[in-house]
Amino acid sequence: MPGRQPHGQPTVYLHIGIAKTGTTYLQELLWHNRKVLERHGVRYPAQLPGDHFRAAVDLRQTPFAGDHATFVPGTWDTVAAAAMGAPDRAVISHETLTRTRVEQVRRAAESFAGADLHLIVTVRDLGRQLPAVWQEQVKNRSAVSYTRFLRAVADRPQTRRHQHFWMAQDILDVLARWSAAVPPERIHVVTVPQPGAESGLLWQRFASVIGVDPGVVDTDVPMSNVSLGVAEAELLRRMNRSLRNRMDWPTYEREIKVGLAKRLAARRDSARLSVPANRRAWVGQCAEEMIAGLRSGGYDVVGNLDELRPVFDERPAVMPSEVRPQRLLRMAGDVVGELVADSAAQRSSGLRGRLAALNPATRLGRLVRRFGRR
Repeated sequence: MPGRQPHGQPTVYLHIGIAKTGTTYLQELLWHNRKVLERHGVRYPAQLPGDHFRAAVDLRQTPFAGDHATFVPGTWDTVAAAAMGAPDRAVISHETLTRTRVEQVRRAAESFAGADLHLIVTVRDLGRQLPAVWQEQVKNRSAVSYTRFLRAVADRPQTRRHQHFWMAQDILDVLARWSAAVPPERIHVVTVPQPGAESGLLWQRFASVIGVDPGVVDTDVPMSNVSLGVAEAELLRRMNRSLRNRMDWPTYEREIKVGLAKRLAARRDSARLSVPANRRAWVGQCAEEMIAGLRSGGYDVVGNLDELRPVFDERPAVMPSEVRPQRLLRMAGDVVGELVADSAAQRSSGLRGRLAALNPATRLGRLVRRFGRR
């Protein structure tokens, strides 16, 4: 098992994604179990939950969603230094690291000079990735339809949207960039199990790479990333046409991506989004190219590359464009009603709390004066 090197430097594992491959799940496990992991020789160098995200933004020199508050210079160096100070092993994890350019990869490698640097890449079949990435873009303010998204990714190889998608999702291109710093034998490709697999299998595979017993952690941790159904995602996409120009990113993230999206996910009653029939042959071809490249690349594969072959439901895919307007309107009405009721309850609760903090005489006097002025 890799550990601290003879010259006193640790083994550092960079988990760079890919996005929508269970990264949030793994990061939540690592964060909530960081003290336990430290006792077992694995450091998760973070003081706050978003430290690795801010470090990745700093390394890439690119604010997330155009919000300059996400760019905190020096964060990468701070996290890297904490990893280098680990007694044995350290793990840094964020999926935006797949977007690093070659010169940024070299800077990352320089931060771990002398350490035994390893790369971990979690990868999932494209049949599940495409719908998941579109939905995540919708939760990040996109108003692009699913049909247009698929057309841009598959049919227009020179478009900016196509390049944006593939820079983070083309596993072979991602590994080609990172090979400038990490040799293939220290690149660990962890496949995401297909639906129906043993619960916790992804974590077991990940834990085997970093050399820790998967059973030492508490896997009952809160999940912050939610999945929407076809109708819920389409409702949010249409709302984005107005919302994205009326809110800055921090407000949108708090109120919509976290707040409203979780509310929609909790009441989800529509089908799961999938790849339509006219795109499945292309997706299958892409999968075979991916599998062949990984198999011949000399990487350490943890799992089974066959899991990267999409398994499609025989039933026709339900497209967001097919959701009836009446259903969207009814859903929107329900959500607005819930929001109004919750807002009223919070105001009432706040008033009761303020009144309870006062003694009866003062409370009565203030109420009399208030109503007397009306």
